[in-house]
Amino acid sequence: MKIDYEKFKLTLKNKKLLPGREFLLFLFFFLISCSLWLMITLNKNYETEIEIPYRIKKVPDDIYAVAMAKEMVTLKVKDRGTVLTKYSTRNFTPLAIDYSEFQRQEGRLTLPSSVLKNHLSEQLAKSTELVSIQPDTLIYYTQESFNKYPVAISGEISSAKQYEIGNIEITPDSVWVFGSTTATDTMTAIFTENVSRTEIRDSISFDVDLQKRQGLRYSVEKVNVKVPVTPYTEKSFELEIKGMGFPAAYALKALPSKAKVVFNVNILQIDSIHPSDFEVGIMYGDIYGNKSERVALTLLKYPEAVRDIRIIPKEVEYILEYR
Repeated sequence: MKIDYEKFKLTLKNKKLLPGREFLLFLFFFLISCSLWLMITLNKNYETEIEIPYRIKKVPDDIYAVAMAKEMVTLKVKDRGTVLTKYSTRNFTPLAIDYSEFQRQEGRLTLPSSVLKNHLSEQLAKSTELVSIQPDTLIYYTQESFNKYPVAISGEISSAKQYEIGNIEITPDSVWVFGSTTATDTMTAIFTENVSRTEIRDSISFDVDLQKRQGLRYSVEKVNVKVPVTPYTEKSFELEIKGMGFPAAYALKALPSKAKVVFNVNILQIDSIHPSDFEVGIMYGDIYGNKSERVALTLLKYPEAVRDIRIIPKEVEYILEYR
């Protein structure tokens, strides 16, 4: 039945408020219309996804599971809306699937949709169409020996002058290796193909293949390498020249008494480097028996974070006084 909404609006405009009996009559027909619309809508065909848990039983002892998908299959099904509505509120019974029902090919176990449909016959309506299964591969397996090895980079990765390479990240940092025990017994790592990245001035990321070895296969064929690069900057401190290893009866006087230490440091670490981290001095062994009036300065102490250290001047005159 079609409701004359225009007439209903006119009634509201003229009377401002519906009498109780007329309003109830309108509500009655409105609910009937909604019910008819809902029935028509739910009788149409739709697609939706449902998840059903599963487990694999009777797996032979010589089959090793390498990687499994989540223990849940996602089914895309097609049916009337009334049927799909029931599925949305149902708790499905986990499927117990026999190993022999799977198709085995190249290290994978896949489950044909026809087999899955048989297992679901008691849980899905006969009218339900199975559109797809995700994932179609439920388990990766092997009958070979397998182990996990770290990945190492083969080749050269270096930065340009005044730049520093941080901790290189490899993803994944280790891979599964499958093959005979003879082929894997002596292995300690899996190496990438030769890499040549030199004079790097900025952080980079790239993919590289793993080196192929006869009789072996890997869980992945390539890895990603991230190389963080930060610039170096020059910094200097002026330090007092110290005497080291001198007998107590002698006093050293250096001319000049101070020297400059110039070095490069990562720009991210520059605030953590202080003058107290360095010491410049003259070793007693360097002037013992020295006939020259000049002696070379020695760097006695410095932090590991710096590089390319220079002392200015390299040599100084000195006076050795007897106390």
